[in-house]
Amino acid sequence: DPRVFAGWVERRFGAIAGKQSANAPEPPPNGAFLAKIREKDIEQAHFCLGGTGPSRCDETRYAVSILAGILGGGMSSRVFKEIRERRGLAYSIGSYQDSYRDSGSLCIQGATSPAHLQKTLDLCLREIKDLYRNGCREDELALAKHQMRVSILFALESMGARMTRLAEQDIYLGRFISVNEALGRIEAVSRRDVQEAAERWFKGAPAALSLV
Repeated sequence: DPRVFAGWVERRFGAIAGKQSANAPEPPPNGAFLAKIREKDIEQAHFCLGGTGPSRCDETRYAVSILAGILGGGMSSRVFKEIRERRGLAYSIGSYQDSYRDSGSLCIQGATSPAHLQKTLDLCLREIKDLYRNGCREDELALAKHQMRVSILFALESMGARMTRLAEQDIYLGRFISVNEALGRIEAVSRRDVQEAAERWFKGAPAALSLV
């Protein structure tokens, strides 16, 4: 009975009061580069290269998600094809984008031999620069959109994913975004939007390298 269940939840969780910290760290200045390197006795060099990204409330978040897909979101992505398939420099490489309340991250992560590390990082930077200088191709855009649509629709099969999505939207946005609205926002992203997102979040932005 939904009413019985709602009463059960209210009795056990209704009195919980959350607290939000007013302290937010100052972002690094544009052009800043931060590096954290740790040496361990392992065969490969594991790295994460990237920087800041959009928050959950930023209007560029859909374009940035597509940008991340084009850059390293699967076997058809730029860094995967260039670094793994064409050159054989790394077995594992890809990109990801995370968004939070006030900021986010946009990164490439991978693993390669120490001898190939500099070449791999240089190729990652080359692909990043090409995206904000020249933009993406139409076929890349279409494929990245398709991957995002499939990911959203497949997630609907999981009740846990549905509930997580509703909770995150309520917490971060204060409203619910329907699946149709999300799919429409994805479809509306243009090649120009992707290039502008790459320029905003990569060109001259704070960057960081984490390396083991």
